Order: sequence, then structure tokens, then C-alpha cells
Amino acid sequence: MMVFIEIDEKEFIEFASNYEKRNFWQTAQMGTLREKKGWKKEYVAVKNAEGKIIGAAMLLSRATIFYFRIYQALRGFLIDYHNKEISTFFLKELKKYLKKKKCLYFSVDPYIPYIERDIDGNEVKDGFHNQDIIDMFLELGFLHKGFTKGFEDEVEPRWMFVLPLANKDKDTILKEMRHQTRWSIQRSLKYAIEIQELSVEELPIFAKLMDHTAGRRGFFSRDLSYYEEMYKEFGKEHIKYIVAKLNVKKWVESEKQNLLHEQEELKDVEEILAKTPDNKKHLKKRKVLLENIDMYQKKVMQAEQLLKDEGEELILVGAMFVLYGNEVIYLFSGAYEQYMQFRASYAMQWYMIQYAIDHGYTLYNFYGTSGIFDESAEDYGVYRFKCGFGGNVVELIGTFVLPVHRFWYFLYTKLKK
Repeated sequence: MMVFIEIDEKEFIEFASNYEKRNFWQTAQMGTLREKKGWKKEYVAVKNAEGKIIGAAMLLSRATIFYFRIYQALRGFLIDYHNKEISTFFLKELKKYLKKKKCLYFSVDPYIPYIERDIDGNEVKDGFHNQDIIDMFLELGFLHKGFTKGFEDEVEPRWMFVLPLANKDKDTILKEMRHQTRWSIQRSLKYAIEIQELSVEELPIFAKLMDHTAGRRGFFSRDLSYYEEMYKEFGKEHIKYIVAKLNVKKWVESEKQNLLHEQEELKDVEEILAKTPDNKKHLKKRKVLLENIDMYQKKVMQAEQLLKDEGEELILVGAMFVLYGNEVIYLFSGAYEQYMQFRASYAMQWYMIQYAIDHGYTLYNFYGTSGIFDESAEDYGVYRFKCGFGGNVVELIGTFVLPVHRFWYFLYTKLKK
């Protein structure tokens, strides 16, 4: 016999932190962050006959019109959706619970894939299909908000791009990347690119980078307090702010060494040509060396000017990563556009992919994409960047809404419009 009950935070944390398919949205820490924005958190669970929790959820609510409250469960429940007996019981009892709580409506966006898709977003023949989970919600009176595409403000993306890491080593992952991405990684490492994890005291560096990127690309930028609160709630075990920076002094020295090497090579070739002036092989080699010398002279000048203007170190790109459960999530990032030539984003991503492998994570989640896979998509360039590392598109089953008090809900939605 199963029972549906409200549980305390300690009990939820104990269950959630050990649940195999846990996610960072369904955590007490995320609830605390939402409380600071006016939401109230509470926890519910299903227990079996032995009193063991077999499914749980953190619910968030806030006051709305007509003395009602709006409820939501971020990224669904910590439950086996494929076990229809447990899931159906949970949802039926949840409906009763919400009615007692004067809930106007409840929304949930389960962290569950819909159908299996490949790297290009195409459906995989004979792949998995979770229509049965959608049907279960619909049978219990939930409304499905549709198979949406694109991005909405303050709504987590329905489409993601994920690189599976299970049973793969670094060499395999690197070999499976697209040629251009491997070349870009190798190219970035030739520059003096260094990866640094920021401390909480250094977060103004990241906030400044994100403000710059938001202004350039026209999106909403969070303030410094958001990054600080995420760090303080989840800790460095789960939240990492990573930046890739150029050691300008080392870059100057590197380019000088490259120039010197080419000049030494040219001396040897000139000595051979002095004896055999018609040697086609060395005539061709001299031409290449002269072109390389000209290129490295320009690079040395560029590097020395950058050293003069910006100093010995220069932040190029940065990103916020969430490490939770079995996945590393690349949540969002910023970059200084004028330094794209250093391809530091590739160095940063490769660093974190290797970190994920070393620490036993099985998924590297590049996170949101629009679900539109042609050049008409606003994020097409970013999507192609993610594709270069290998992986596949993940389409989640979407958002469901349960009108608990139907009359007032539909009146509310009309008033909202």
C-alpha cells in the first residue's frame, strides 16, 4: 500500500541526493534561491508499505489573484515515470493535495526525453519513444503546452544538445569530434590559453563578461548577486565559473620563437640555394618560409601591442557549469568578440569535457538549443558549434498544466491576455 504525504526538507534532501536520475532543479538549494524571489517551497513524496520513499518532488508556489496560489515543479518529479502504478498514484494524490492548498493551476516540465534524435535533430529509427508518459498526464486531466520550438523568457529550454560520455575515453571523444572542432581545439592550445576556475571573490570578472555579451547580443543579463547566490547555495562541488584567458606574455615569447625558427630555416635554405640556385624544391620552400616569416612578424607585433594595451593576462571567454547527478551542464557563457581568433571557447569546452570524464560523469550537456536545425534558427551558429563536439539532440516531452480550479483558471488566462 502506498501513501502520499508531505515531508520535511531533511527527508527530501536525503532521498534526492541519492536518487539515480536526480537533477539540480529538484533540490532544496534551488528552492532556497526561488524563495528569495517570493516563492514558497514544500516537499511531497510517495512512500511504499515499508515506509520507504519511492518518489518525491519539491513544489514551489506563490500567491496570485482570487486568494489562489500558482504551483510548479521545476523539471518534474524524482520518480520512475515508466512505473505507471506509482506515477498515476502520485499524480492523483498530488491533485487532491493541490486542491486543498487552494492551487489555481500547477505546471510541470519533466526532465524526460520525448523521442530519440540524432545529431541533426532527426528522429532515430526504432529509437525510444515516451508518448506513453504524455498520455498518462493527459488521462489525468493535464493540458500539454505543445511541442514548442525556440526560446521563451524564464522558461527552461525544451530542446538540448548532449554529448554522451559513458564508456568513452578522451581519445575516443576527440576522434569522434568533427575535423574543424579538433583543429580549433589544437589551434587554441597553440596560443598560451590558460583555464581558470573563479572563486566567489572573483565573480565580478564573470559578471562583467556576461554584461558585455548581453549588450552585444541583446539578451537579458543577470546581476552579480545571482552568480554569488548560485555559488553559495550549491558550492564549488556543483557550480563552476570557468574562464579561458590568454597569457599575453607567453604568447609574445611563443610567436618570437616561431619567427626565430622560420628565420633559422630560411638561413639553411639560402645556403643551399647559393650553391644550387635552380633547386626547385628549395626555391618553393624559401617562398613558404618568407610567407611564414611575414606572418609571424605581424603576430609578434600584434602580441606586443596587446601586451602593451592589456597587460600580461587577458580574459577571453567564460562559462557557468552545473555539475549534478550524472551530468555536467554548460548553462551559459560570455565572450569578448574581438578576441574570437584565439578560439578559447574550444579550449574551455575541451577542458570541461576532460574534467567530466575524469570525474565519472556520463553526460556532457551543452544545454539549450531552439529545436530548429537550419540557418533560419537564431541560434544556428551556436548549435553548429555544439555539434562539432559530437553528441545528439535531446527533445524533452514538454510542459504540462493542470487547471486545479478550472473555471477560475480559464478566467485567469483570459484576464492575463
